[in-house]
Amino acid sequence: MRWFEPYLQTILMEAGEEGLRINNIVLGICNMEPKLFNTPHTYEEAWKEVYQFLRAESKKVESPYRYVEGKRGHFFFDGNKVTEETQMTIEF
Repeated sequence: MRWFEPYLQTILMEAGEEGLRINNIVLGICNMEPKLFNTPHTYEEAWKEVYQFLRAESKKVESPYRYVEGKRGHFFFDGNKVTEETQMTIEF
């Protein structure tokens, strides 16, 4: 699992089927990332990693990450594609 996946899934699930533009997704991830020990990922670095990940995953049939048709640069999370392997995390 990549460093941004828990944040990515949370952001896209909140956005619904309308999805979000890649810039807004990356901004949300950067804002959610804890900045402990002064090692946050830069926006440019995060944008490149997240975009490459979403483009690759959206082409896979079994992936829950989908490209929104008709909207350039928008992605959404398809909850129907989540496999039983996914483990729920509880935060306190």
